[in-house]
Amino acid sequence: MKAFWIKQQNIKNYTLALAGQVNNEKEEVLSIGVCQIYRLFVDGFLIGYGPARASKGYTRIDKYKIAKGLHYIVIEVVSYRVNSYYLINEKPFIAVDLKGFTYQGYEINDRERKVVRYSFQRPFSEVYKQSFDKSDFYLGNFSLYKSVPLVEVKSNIYLDRNVDYVNLKVYDKKTLIETGTFESRESPLYYDRCFNISKTTLGYVVNNKPTDYLSKLVYTKTRIGDVLKAKQYLLFEYGQNITGFINLDIEVIEDAVIYVLFDEIIFEEEENNHYKNGALNISFYRGQCCNVVKWTLKKGHYHLLSFEPYTFKYLKVVLAKGQAININPNVIKYENSSVKFVYKIENNEIAHIADASINTFVQNAVDVLTDCPHRERAGWLCDSYFSSDVERLLTGYSKVERNFLENYLLYKPIKELPKTILPMCYPADHIDGVYLSNWNLWYILELEKYYLNTNDKELLNKSKKNIRKILKYHQQYENEYGLLENLPGWVFVEWSKANDFTEGINIPSNCLYYGALLVASKLLKDKSLKVKAEKLRETINNYFYNGTYYVDQAFNKNGIIILSDNISETCQYYALFFNIPFTNNLFNLMSEYFGPNKSNGLYKSNVFIGDYLRLEVLKRNGLVNKIKEEIIGYFTTMAKRTQTLWENDEAVASCCHGFASYVLLWILYVYVGLVSIKDKPIFDKRVKVIDSYFEIPIKDRILVIEVKDGLREYYYKV
Repeated sequence: MKAFWIKQQNIKNYTLALAGQVNNEKEEVLSIGVCQIYRLFVDGFLIGYGPARASKGYTRIDKYKIAKGLHYIVIEVVSYRVNSYYLINEKPFIAVDLKGFTYQGYEINDRERKVVRYSFQRPFSEVYKQSFDKSDFYLGNFSLYKSVPLVEVKSNIYLDRNVDYVNLKVYDKKTLIETGTFESRESPLYYDRCFNISKTTLGYVVNNKPTDYLSKLVYTKTRIGDVLKAKQYLLFEYGQNITGFINLDIEVIEDAVIYVLFDEIIFEEEENNHYKNGALNISFYRGQCCNVVKWTLKKGHYHLLSFEPYTFKYLKVVLAKGQAININPNVIKYENSSVKFVYKIENNEIAHIADASINTFVQNAVDVLTDCPHRERAGWLCDSYFSSDVERLLTGYSKVERNFLENYLLYKPIKELPKTILPMCYPADHIDGVYLSNWNLWYILELEKYYLNTNDKELLNKSKKNIRKILKYHQQYENEYGLLENLPGWVFVEWSKANDFTEGINIPSNCLYYGALLVASKLLKDKSLKVKAEKLRETINNYFYNGTYYVDQAFNKNGIIILSDNISETCQYYALFFNIPFTNNLFNLMSEYFGPNKSNGLYKSNVFIGDYLRLEVLKRNGLVNKIKEEIIGYFTTMAKRTQTLWENDEAVASCCHGFASYVLLWILYVYVGLVSIKDKPIFDKRVKVIDSYFEIPIKDRILVIEVKDGLREYYYKV
């Protein structure tokens, strides 16, 4: 397919549309290849969004069936041309192939270009000035925008999409929970990292930011009339966290300026004097994001649609100027549509957590396995180690994980990062030179799991070069004891006090290194790596186990290891997860005196990832009742508050984090004893099963596991 764009390919935040018509004598296939992001309308309906993300220099092709007859087709493409963790900064193009399709290029100029970024990790926020309803454009009135000449440009290498398409369904389960008025006054400045433009955070320097206006507002809860007037607002609740496109129907009866604010929670954690009479707080900058879409509208009726997907449970419509009626904000869901998993359990608390696990997964597995669907939408290592298992459980396949791993396979080193490691998240830009080398070790661990579950020898064999590079990189930081010491870059353990102990010799990182060496020895068929790993394990036990706990950190003073006083729960979980101890003493302590709401004198763990390592260790040791108790202890608050699972044990960052969906595997273990599924399901005989029913997709058939009156049986159905 030939690729086109306007002559200038370096304009930041530029929107181009290809629009035209086709009159087919039979059903045809429309193929689309785009850099960076597009949405497809056919006869006014949004039917496509993409593409599925690929490594730099590659583009995945999307294909849509176009029915026989006359159709109006519009493909809108945004080229951000800034670095992010979400979309790689590449030269834009659009390539289409459809028999009989005649089109022109149009500049979509009602989306303002010079605006603030949405976050440090994602490109621009959305600000619009519209004088007409764009629905008319999508239905064939192409004269509404100025046509622009297209020139042929170089495209990327084309790849298959591989992953399933999203069902763009409207979600409209909302409740108007508050109305009121507001006034403006001076306000303390808020944290605005996403607006700090520099050589390594590209964008526009903007003086008049929507958030500047919004941060000065003082809201008063009160009743208002049917007409929304200037300095009034509406607050909606959607029942659960949901990811998708803001879809707002509105009739403007007097030229208006509208701000739509959104977030996952009512931010009760923030002390704020900007809310009166019990008015609820939507913190539009929580997580250092710009959770705002702004529309300036002339009088008329509008169907407004955000270009980007966002995540929220609460949405506030703030009318700064004008008047409007018939305001109906809903969401077009942008989530994984391949889930075939079905379950029935009687415990409502556990069922609520299971639902939250599924909700969390579908929002983080559209095209790659992501950390969160809002602040970043980034494909992070380690997160994917956990969420990949959930994909297999819920869909029967590893399609999204394969794309994720293929993107890393196709990665070409960039000058800002060491040549022999992979980026910590990808596809992403890392022009600031930040990297996380010990997170590369999770990549090795995930490759083994992927291969064991899919038998995809081709991808594994091609990926072995990455394994060797990662090991080579870390080898240069081994000290005379074989321990990793003074790893450069960002060394991450988890979101807790344990992450303050990463300088010098960090034991959690060395436990992870041990696990990666063992796996690499199997994948590369290199026995010397196993010998090296066992020597490392022995060294960790000899020097860092004080008879009760493993010490997090030590320093090497002229060949003498000097232990710090720093001991965290998380370090113990790393040691146990990677089978470092030679005895059961630590496990016995951990299982009895650690866990939610227990104090043991050590620095507490957090959800990502210490609590998860803990629960996995409990599963390996068959402590079913404790797992059930702790699932309720760790996750009930999350499930009740957002119906998704969080990055932290408090609502201070992402409240929908992909790895967290892994809870569902522990629930299956608790109820039916399921450990894994190979040629047939493997059960833990120690588990006393609980009455329940599960349908688990395994490619083209369904595994049914049912427990009645304490007796388990399983069978397959197509």
